[in-house]
Amino acid sequence: MEPKKGFFSLVQYCPDYSRMEAANIGIILCVPDAEFIKARMSTSNDRVRQFFGPGSVDPEWLSAVKESLEERIEVMKASLVSIEDFNRFIETRANRLLLTAPRAVKVKDPDQDLNSLFLELVDHRRNSKRKWNAKPIRSR
Repeated sequence: MEPKKGFFSLVQYCPDYSRMEAANIGIILCVPDAEFIKARMSTSNDRVRQFFGPGSVDPEWLSAVKESLEERIEVMKASLVSIEDFNRFIETRANRLLLTAPRAVKVKDPDQDLNSLFLELVDHRRNSKRKWNAKPIRSR
């Protein structure tokens, strides 16, 4: 596949919005030209416990919210076909899960690049070196 311009947004857990301290718990990759949008969430809540301490979140609630967001992306993917649609979706989130502003990235294989971005930016156990093929697009 020829490289395409994609956009990723980190999914973060932020227990106190006024402090803006957050732990990365997932990622969403949107590649409009490939009609691709998909989320990948951490399967554990270890990172949240590591950042905010034991008892800082109800693990069942957080797991349900992560699963719900993945399902919502899947259900809505036909209507999230442009960066404008993706931005509108991000702006509608209003709870302890934050979605960062989309960042541009070159994508060769959307599924593989989603997994690589996840390993680097979310999976703290394996992110010691840059492992993803997607290259950030730098502003001039």
